[in-house]
Amino acid sequence: FCDLYDKTTNTLYEGKGTVTRPALRMALGQLADYARFVEPEPGRTIVMPEEPRGDLVALAHSQGVRVVWPAGGTFRDV
Repeated sequence: FCDLYDKTTNTLYEGKGTVTRPALRMALGQLADYARFVEPEPGRTIVMPEEPRGDLVALAHSQGVRVVWPAGGTFRDV
C-alpha cells in the first residue's frame, strides 16, 4: 500500500523519515511497484523530511519522480 494516492491529480506519494540514499532508493522501488496498478500512469512523488542532496534529487528525476520536503508551512521541490 502506498502512503498516499491523490485521485484528483492521479499522483502516488511515498513518504520517508530520512534523506538517505537507501531511503530514496526504497521509495523509488515502492513507487515503481505501486504505479503498475494505476491507470492511466500516475505521477510519482517522494516526500522527505528535509531537502535531500542534489545527487539524490537527480536520481529521482532520472526516474520521472518528483521529490518534495516541508519548507515554511508548505512543500518545496527543485
